[in-house]
Amino acid sequence: MRTLWRALAALRFLVKVIAGGLPALVLSLVIGFVAYDVLYFQPQKPKIDQMIAAATEEERNPPEAVVRLVRADSHQRVASAAHWALVRDPADPPNSKRPMSTLVWHTRLVLWWACVWLHLSERAQITLIISRSYMGRGIYGFSAASQVLFNRPLALLSLDEAATLVTIPHCATCFYTKPKDFAERRDYLLSRLQASH
Repeated sequence: MRTLWRALAALRFLVKVIAGGLPALVLSLVIGFVAYDVLYFQPQKPKIDQMIAAATEEERNPPEAVVRLVRADSHQRVASAAHWALVRDPADPPNSKRPMSTLVWHTRLVLWWACVWLHLSERAQITLIISRSYMGRGIYGFSAASQVLFNRPLALLSLDEAATLVTIPHCATCFYTKPKDFAERRDYLLSRLQASH
């Protein structure tokens, strides 16, 4: 009986600690997010807006098939929404050699994601993907790649060709060196698109 009483007392103490600490933890997280937004994301927002404005008309208003493929490609959305390589966090200069722990990197990525979700429309995010993705061999953006690879604008591509463009940023070298692996990834994206309907 005494052991049960001690266990209940310990449980009550634990509940009090959690109940008292949880609001403080939530408040700390909110303050941390607001600080990151103000100190790191907002100074980058003009650069993001410039990138969107610099996109071609075709990249700002892409064909619906391309938009649906980008939506179906969850990995691409993560890469684009964070745009870690395209809009560098000022706390991590491009030529920085300093090591970053996995926890710090993931924390900053989640914070960047949250800021992007809060401040950029889905259309703006898709424009960044389409206009800024590296397509291999010195080519950036879906429009340029469409002209180089298919000699046509985005609006005239077949669904398979559009899926090829959306897949290339995952592994641009695979497109040129491992066509079988690349085709499997592209076909997987097309199956995801069909499953989403």
